[in-house]
Order: sequence, then C-alpha cells, then structure tokens
Amino acid sequence: MKSLIILSVFFFVIGCTARPEVQITLVDTRTALENQVLGSYKELNREFVMIASVRSVDEKGIAEDRLKGMSASQRDAMKAMQAREFNRDDIDDFKRNGCIGENKEGLLEVFPCEKAKGDPKYDRLIKDVVKEENESRMVIMKRVIIMNESLKESDLPRIQKVFASMNYDAAKSGEMIQKDDGSWIKK
Repeated sequence: MKSLIILSVFFFVIGCTARPEVQITLVDTRTALENQVLGSYKELNREFVMIASVRSVDEKGIAEDRLKGMSASQRDAMKAMQAREFNRDDIDDFKRNGCIGENKEGLLEVFPCEKAKGDPKYDRLIKDVVKEENESRMVIMKRVIIMNESLKESDLPRIQKVFASMNYDAAKSGEMIQKDDGSWIKK
C-alpha cells in the first residue's frame, strides 16, 4: 500500500513537472490588405448612409445636391453605391434563379438559365443590371485604391480578390461562386 502511494505521488509530481511541447500558432484571419479594403469599404458605406439619410434643403425648401463639395471620385463612388442599392433585389432574384454568380474577380457573371430562355425581356434585364452592377463594383474598388495611400492602380487585381472573398462570404446557400481555379460551385 505504501509503495502504491509513493508510486502515485511520483507520477503526480512527474505529471506536474513534465510539460508537453505545445506549439500555438496564431493565424490572423485577415491580411493587412483585406483590413484596408474592408475599412475603406465600411467608410464608403458610412458616407453613403449619411448622404442617403439626411435631407438637405436650402432656405427656400429646394433640395440641395448632397454630393456637392465631394471629389469626382467620391461622387462616382456614392452614385455606384446608390446603383448597387437600387439593383439589390434584382440581383438577389437572378442569383436565386441561377442566372448569375459571383466570380473570382469580385464581379458578377451571367449564366444561361431557364427563366431567361423563354423571356427575352428578363434576359435583357439580367444583362443590363449585371453590367451596371459590375461597373459600380469597379468604381468602388478604384475608390478604395484612391482612399489608401499605400495602394496603386496596379493593386486592382489584389483588391478584386478581396472583394471576391467578401462576396463569397456574403453569398447565400445555393448561389453560384467561382473558385480560384476557375470552376464554379454552389455555396
């Protein structure tokens, strides 16, 4: 019995003093570029919400141009944000019907779909809305570059990848997403 107690104490002491080798690797889920892009996009969104939510009228009750005083790049970005907001319901509908998907460049891509086959007006609407949405997304991506001193026009492909990642994360189950290798999957 005494030897059992001594043996137990020995293993207890060994267990307390012997430390297994544990390596902890912290992995930041976002890169510095992703943080820059996300921060700039949030700032653009904040500006857009402020402009959209404030009624600006002069002393005569006439609506003032809320974009007055902004740079051309800022105005273009605000107009692009507005266009995106306007088209959101259509884009959601097109995604639900399998007519469009999010590509690896942060843009939308059109697919042949059943609903558009028998309806030329719907097919034209898809193409027009996707064209406007992709133009708006490019304006916003270019504005993000302008907002960050450390970014250059040559960084656009990297910015597009970040936006593609954001779009992938925001995609709903069943929506089409393009993988880095070019193949398409349903999320």
